[in-house]
Amino acid sequence: MACIATAAIGNGGGTCSGIDQAFSARGINAGYYPFRVLRPIVQFSGDHDGDGATVFSAGPRRRGVVLQTIPAGVYVGLSTVPGNYDPPTGCDVATCGNPSRAACGDSSPALRAPVAGFYWGYAYQGASHMQGWINVPSGALEFAGYDARHPCALGPAGADYEVRSVCGRATACRGTNPTCGQVNRCDEGDDDCGRTQCGAMSGGPLTPTSWRRTVTLPRGHACTLRDPPNPAVRCMENGRERDFFFVYPFGAYLYWAQNSTTRAWLHYGDRVQVYFHNRDAQGVLWDFVEVLSSGAPTLTPASDGAGAGSGCSDARPENCHPCRNGGTCGWVQDVFLGG
Repeated sequence: MACIATAAIGNGGGTCSGIDQAFSARGINAGYYPFRVLRPIVQFSGDHDGDGATVFSAGPRRRGVVLQTIPAGVYVGLSTVPGNYDPPTGCDVATCGNPSRAACGDSSPALRAPVAGFYWGYAYQGASHMQGWINVPSGALEFAGYDARHPCALGPAGADYEVRSVCGRATACRGTNPTCGQVNRCDEGDDDCGRTQCGAMSGGPLTPTSWRRTVTLPRGHACTLRDPPNPAVRCMENGRERDFFFVYPFGAYLYWAQNSTTRAWLHYGDRVQVYFHNRDAQGVLWDFVEVLSSGAPTLTPASDGAGAGSGCSDARPENCHPCRNGGTCGWVQDVFLGG
């Protein structure tokens, strides 16, 4: 880690209606730094004060859970900063994007800065691909990017890329490692931000103080078409797709952009306010939210909601500045938000 640069989050490659951090998928282009696990490490959804003995169980005061213990010999990918956006001229074509152009040109962005010593990432080759917070005690990980025998860290769905150079030296991996531009085209997320002309069904900004919700466990059913990472995980349908996404028993992923890269975990009981509502081309309703109260205050810090002041409304979205005090924002499927 000594020479790997880390970076905080900027405003990426554009936001919906100019709302701070309401990123579009076109501008969120994350890659991964590969590491080999030398001794078992624990991956968390958020702040955890339990005994760590039972997976998916929270402690008495914090809602974060142990996602898994990652065994020695497994590889993990730690996330880069997501706002890796440097498209050539002509990326936007009638607002829907140009499929022949790349939305990013840098395949070696900085590592996402840790929070309280925890890095955001996922495990692969021998462990569940769930994403979450990984503590990195001394001697637990070794950088694998210079070993051409290690499998490429391409993200949980295999749709991303491994950084191409680290500390001034080229990396190498087993398999096909695309560039950032090859997996992040200018037409990615063309239905973002409620662009009905590009396939979205609906969408627009909201007056956030009128849209306060609680993160709630939705209904679900036993998965039959997908293999969940744990027997406690259920599935939920979307249209004709019965097992469209997973429903975890403790919380829901918060994303940088709709249908994009995960950012953090929300936990059931957390309170949020919604700034933007968008039904995408697949029929999934997404909300851009600001966390107002959190059961994992270190790894999913709450805001005071001040970003919804100063005339912020559906009529003046450019006045919306959520999470200006370091709180958490992101996109979540509306089905996880109750009254």
